[in-house]
Amino acid sequence: MLEFHGAEHIDQERLKNDAMTGLTAPAASLPPKFFYDELGSKLFEAITALPEYQVTRLETDLVSKELGALSRIIPQHACLVDLGAGNCQKAVRWFDTIHPSVYLAMDIAVGFMRPCLQKLAEGHPEIRVVGLGTDFASEFPHATVNRINIAAAPVVYFYPGSSIGNFSPESAQAFLAGLRQTPRFAGLLIGVDLLKPEKELVAAYDDPLGVTASFNKNILLHLNRLLGADFVLENWQHVALFDSFHGRIEMHLESRVEQSVTWQGGGHRKFQRAARIHTENSYKYDLQSFADLLLRAGYSVKKTVSSSASGVALYWAT
Repeated sequence: MLEFHGAEHIDQERLKNDAMTGLTAPAASLPPKFFYDELGSKLFEAITALPEYQVTRLETDLVSKELGALSRIIPQHACLVDLGAGNCQKAVRWFDTIHPSVYLAMDIAVGFMRPCLQKLAEGHPEIRVVGLGTDFASEFPHATVNRINIAAAPVVYFYPGSSIGNFSPESAQAFLAGLRQTPRFAGLLIGVDLLKPEKELVAAYDDPLGVTASFNKNILLHLNRLLGADFVLENWQHVALFDSFHGRIEMHLESRVEQSVTWQGGGHRKFQRAARIHTENSYKYDLQSFADLLLRAGYSVKKTVSSSASGVALYWAT
């Protein structure tokens, strides 16, 4: 049976304040959490099927290859905490090898995650399935895990898909260090997208079908609902670029025209033609630089595996 601690854990007023703060900053920006309403989550699923976006496929292939070896060193019958669970399918692959006693799925896209979790709970009655709607990038996950009674099970965090790249290296270090404060913390299994040639990286975030552009522009529809704003999608275009100095892909929304945007409570901003709203950073690492980041966050890296194409890596750290 599914236990769900739903939308009451997502503070709508905080979301609104975060959005307005970003829109009125000297350089307008929005955190990636605003991508993941129900439509945005479905668009991201479509992105993972694009030939240009290889992260998900490479990671899936890597897990298939290394599942046995990793399962021998990850604690059995743990509480598996899935950060950014989405449709939960990445975690399901581990069920028959590490046999979690509890599966705790966290995601901000409650409407998208709930039916996926319901189906999973029906298919795995032997596992206690818990859903938690939360903005875990703002609330340290250990604080929310502590609100769920998971008995004496060791806690294993699962963070696939290279979403850690949305944090700056300094913020990533603080976030990962925070996970270790969880009672009975046993380890972290994390996926990382590795540095590649610039042309390949940019193509993954600016596909010719325009799916990523739709994903990026959907954030404006989300803001229209959340804030009562009046963004006009046709007035904006998607921009993806690689910042080689910081080692990151950036996504922006660029104004096609001079325009003013308003939202509830009298909020407004004028955008000049070519002005941008910064919507995402995705930092890329090499194998050693991410291992060093884990070390600075207080971890000991026990095993690292990477794809033959050096596209992605998985780290097991305690």
